Amino acid sequence: TDKELIEELEVNDAAIIQSINTLITANAVKPFTTDSLGTMFIANDEIVRGLGDDEVKIYGLIKHSKTMGITARELSNQSSVKTPNVNKATKKLEQKNYIKSVKSIQSKKKLWFAYDVEP
Repeated sequence: TDKELIEELEVNDAAIIQSINTLITANAVKPFTTDSLGTMFIANDEIVRGLGDDEVKIYGLIKHSKTMGITARELSNQSSVKTPNVNKATKKLEQKNYIKSVKSIQSKKKLWFAYDVEP
């Protein structure tokens, strides 16, 4: 996220903004906004180029959850995407093997993970 970039890098805000704008202009990253995390960025690779805006938000949030996973309700709340659209997006992403679902042992809820992440 933009907040994480500012905290991690020891440069001023103007330098970060300039770098982000350069990456966006070069089409190297795609920005998207979430309710709880602010502006996030995802590498504009082959996966992202084939996705719609809602799918990019969902995929970005799932990638951001790393090994913790994320529920459909959390995806809906954090992305402002309605639950039916979250379900459509996760189904499409899962069919393309970009994400996977695992049933949580503790809560019995389905958690979503990036396909290459081990829960």
